[in-house]
Amino acid sequence: MKINEKAAGAATPTAREVETVKLATVVKIIALIFLVVTMASFCRPRTHCFEVHYFVVEQGQTLWDIGAKAKDMGDPRDIREIIHYIVQDNNLGEFVYPGQELKVYVEVKR
Repeated sequence: MKINEKAAGAATPTAREVETVKLATVVKIIALIFLVVTMASFCRPRTHCFEVHYFVVEQGQTLWDIGAKAKDMGDPRDIREIIHYIVQDNNLGEFVYPGQELKVYVEVKR
């Protein structure tokens, strides 16, 4: 068998198959670029930070009231997220009590 001869049964790809492979390659490259750009946006440094404030719970006050105070101070987060972190950061159970001091991180943009 000569070097230029093809092995028996090997078929030459059709133009359509070649175009399909090219298209698949382009799609993979676009997906990879999208992935890199997306990851870069998640990895950028944050443009905000937190200030620590202490609130003393008053009679009849709820976590929602304290979260609303943080929101009034300019915290852009949803009030439910603020409350979640108040509970987590202060190791709270079900209730808050009058006189209890709570540490609240208020998010501020810099």
